[in-house]
Amino acid sequence: MYRHNMASASGATHSFFDTGTDAAALSERPLQHGVIVKPWKQDGYQSFIRIGTRAEIDHFLTALDHSHL
Repeated sequence: MYRHNMASASGATHSFFDTGTDAAALSERPLQHGVIVKPWKQDGYQSFIRIGTRAEIDHFLTALDHSHL
């Protein structure tokens, strides 16, 4: 399940956060809703994703809050 524990969303060009699950496996679901996320592949961070613009972050969180992801 997702957790809303974003590392930094204000003023950052990207946000990096822990999804609590395999990020590579879930990265396709946001893409189906128009949100590009990049799974982090470094050891110890396989459950983290990176989201680009502030608009993409807002779109992702809105879809997450409405259980569309």
